[in-house]
This record gives sequence, structure tokens and C-alpha cells, in this order.
Amino acid sequence: VAEETNLAADWLHDTMAADAAGLGVLSSGITSRIYDSFIGQAQETFPCIVFAMQAAQDDLMILGAHRVWASYIFQVKTIGRNHAYSELTALASRIDTLIHRGSGTPSGGNIVVCIRERTLRYAETVDGVVFRHLGGLYQIIVQAV
Repeated sequence: VAEETNLAADWLHDTMAADAAGLGVLSSGITSRIYDSFIGQAQETFPCIVFAMQAAQDDLMILGAHRVWASYIFQVKTIGRNHAYSELTALASRIDTLIHRGSGTPSGGNIVVCIRERTLRYAETVDGVVFRHLGGLYQIIVQAV
């Protein structure tokens, strides 16, 4: 049985990385700048895409404690370094187009559905550099097989 959080992460990464004709056109090389959980400190090229699990929700169980599926909330966003929100909007919209209402069959399981629950927009300053974040919180329902 595959581990469900890995199935969700693999599906997110692979779905976005495969979109060279969409995301890749909006920002050259971005499909190689998709990160699980965090960006390395040496990262020089922006914008980037980052996704991370935020919470696990209750598993759906049936008689005998048989798990039907697991449900998670993942944050999926584009991050710009000294970029305006307007420069990140097309990327965030394309990400949403790719994964909202999406499903798939990564090795070892099924992504039943991915639904955006909330939008996400905030900025932070690190060592005098402004990083803007734009994206959403997505519920991903996963079945391991």
C-alpha cells in the first residue's frame, strides 16, 4: 500500500511539471522550479511553485475500519521575489486550472479529486527582499491501492 501523502505530492508535482506548454510558456523554466514543502536557500531564479501539506482531515472508514480514502489540505502557490502580484496572477490561475477538479492515478493509488477551498495571498520580507505568495488551499482526496 502506498503512503497517501506521497501519492498526493507526486500527483501535484507531476501534474504541474508536465505542463510545459502552459506554465512553461508563462515563465520560462518554471516546470523545473516546482518544490515540495520549501525552496532551497540557494534558489536564485523566481518565480517558483511550492506545495506543502497543511492538514490531514478524517479518513473515510467503513465497517471493520477499512479505509476508503484519506483527505488532506495542501497549500499550492507561486512565489515571486520582488515580483508584483500582477506578475504572479497568470501562473496562479494556470495552477488552479491544472489541479482544481483534477484527478489522476499516480503509481500506487488514485487521486479521487482535488478541490480549491480557499485562495491564498500574502507577502513577507526576508533580509530586505519582498517575497509575494499567490495560490490556494486545496483538498485532495486519495485512495491507496
